[in-house]
Amino acid sequence: MTSVASLSTSRLPRPSQSLQEAFAPAAPANDKVLFTIPVTKRWLRRFILALLLIGHCSYRGVVELLRDVFNYALSVERVHALAHEAMDRARDLPLPNLSRVRYGAHDEIFQSRLPVLVGVDVASTYCYLLSLEEHRDGVTWAVRLWELRDRGFAPEAIICDGGSGLQAGQELAMPTTPRRGDVFHAFQETEALLTYLHNRA
Repeated sequence: MTSVASLSTSRLPRPSQSLQEAFAPAAPANDKVLFTIPVTKRWLRRFILALLLIGHCSYRGVVELLRDVFNYALSVERVHALAHEAMDRARDLPLPNLSRVRYGAHDEIFQSRLPVLVGVDVASTYCYLLSLEEHRDGVTWAVRLWELRDRGFAPEAIICDGGSGLQAGQELAMPTTPRRGDVFHAFQETEALLTYLHNRA
């Protein structure tokens, strides 16, 4: 019969180890490692572009996220340079075919008081037209629509507001394509009317 004294002390837990195990908090289930990512400079460039294009982050937002989440320092100027390097590469790519666009949404926005003609695929939100122009008249719109037609653009309908240049351009370039009014302007006018009636009441 083996006595207690003959037991190897190496098999007995040390007091400090026992205390740590007794008072250590149980690991929550959410702390389980799902996967690891080998972060390289190439991966970081792709991640930064994803933040800009998918997450719609500002340059400073990208800098702050990398600093706070990854403990990685990067300047605003470097993020700007990476974005423009990607733009330069994208300009050399062939333009995609637009035959799969069923409904296009067209509008005009402004950059430094100059009009930007915009076209978006309603189903995918892919922006197939983003053109800074000097004018937003019918001829300018028609030229851009003719260019889109050369890329297979033949939608079932175009959704737009009542802009005179936009509608005149469609009449010139795509007269047989149905035009549908957008919901935003109808909602905007109705909301203004409701506010007026509410204030009167």
